[in-house]
Amino acid sequence: MVRTLQMPHKFEEGDEPYERVSLPHKIVIKGLAQTAFEDKKKLNGIKCEDNFAIYLPDPYLKSVLEYGYMYFEYSDVTNQLFTVTEYTCKENLASWELKKLVNYTQNQWSAGDIGQKFSQTSLEIDNQQVFINPWCPEQLITTTQTLKQ
Repeated sequence: MVRTLQMPHKFEEGDEPYERVSLPHKIVIKGLAQTAFEDKKKLNGIKCEDNFAIYLPDPYLKSVLEYGYMYFEYSDVTNQLFTVTEYTCKENLASWELKKLVNYTQNQWSAGDIGQKFSQTSLEIDNQQVFINPWCPEQLITTTQTLKQ
């Protein structure tokens, strides 16, 4: 099992030099989720079928992001539940574009239609009403961008 250290992002306004690679990429945005449900392991793999990419307000990001979906991932190491959103992108993004995508994603987790489905609508697990909040205050985010296999 791989353990990921969560670090806040630091983006520079001028952005570092980078080369655009027009090959499919996978972008993963991950942050701590909140729930009062004791057995977080049972929440592992719960998915949201909504496509995050269709709600993007930024025209460029909307044109290069093909699909984005959210699911919850349990860590045995930390006994924590994480919100994960994976995007399929037609090309790599610069750090300032990733920052926009992270901000958009966290907004969807917290106040957007997608996040509200989980925080305001319960799931029934073990005869209990379970609420999951995909966002939490001071949430640290990890982001990875890799060539899609």
